[in-house]
Amino acid sequence: MKQIFLDIQTALQNNPPVYALPSGVTLDANGCVFLYNHQLEDLEKGERPEFPQVSFFVEFINPIVYKQGGNGVQFAYFKTRIYIVHHFYLATDGLDGGQGDQDLTIFDLKQWVYITLQQFSPTNTGEMVRTSEAVDYSHDNANVYAMEFDCVFEDIAADAPIGGIPMTPAPTLNPTMTIQD
Repeated sequence: MKQIFLDIQTALQNNPPVYALPSGVTLDANGCVFLYNHQLEDLEKGERPEFPQVSFFVEFINPIVYKQGGNGVQFAYFKTRIYIVHHFYLATDGLDGGQGDQDLTIFDLKQWVYITLQQFSPTNTGEMVRTSEAVDYSHDNANVYAMEFDCVFEDIAADAPIGGIPMTPAPTLNPTMTIQD
């Protein structure tokens, strides 16, 4: 699962987006994609420092169900939830573009995440497919959108050779021919 997280992190943070980020939105060069560990709840309690204005949190939804394949390979069907966070503070200086307290940028961000991850294939997985999304209204001064993706993971760590005999690659042949008169 570690490599899957790292692949998602790279897709959201480092790859140039296929779909442009909303106007005026930039991603923090020091990191904006984190493994979910109740950061939003801890921030509300004042127990955690703030994270970048635009942040993404990746959560693997429990339980992850494994099925046995052949020769030690297992397959897991799992859900990944991406929390899209946009800190939005009501502008009192008229710089809110006339939106009042409406954060319309969150909808652009969620569309950007969808286009970036839909049919994305992290290491040893099938394509990610969006299955649901919802607004999370339980946070002050931050708009949060949660999007879920389904995926199938192939765990080959315990792969056993057929019949217990390791397969060795066929020798490389480099035929040469000498012609004599």
